[in-house]
Order: sequence, then C-alpha cells, then structure tokens
Amino acid sequence: AAALNNMINHQASQMGFNDIFFLLGWIFLAIIAFLWLAKPPFGAGAGAASAGGH
Repeated sequence: AAALNNMINHQASQMGFNDIFFLLGWIFLAIIAFLWLAKPPFGAGAGAASAGGH
C-alpha cells in the first residue's frame, strides 16, 4: 500500500508540474502578444542619430 501511495503522489506532483508549465506557456504567449501590440519607446522612430553612438 505504501508503494502505491508513493506512486500516486509522484504522478500527482508530475501532473501538477505539467499544469503549471502549460499555464506559464500561455502566460508567456499572452505577454508576447501584449508587447507586440504595445506602443514603441519614445525615441524609437528618430533613427540612428539619436541612438547615442550605440
């Protein structure tokens, strides 16, 4: 019975890890979509002259 309980606990923790991994993946994709729709920084359209030599 102890081995079965240990196996169930291991599989439950693995399933929980998978759920968190997929959740973080969806959050990452949502952040990418949000950043793609966001406005560019203030000096982004000025060209290479305002890059400060970088």
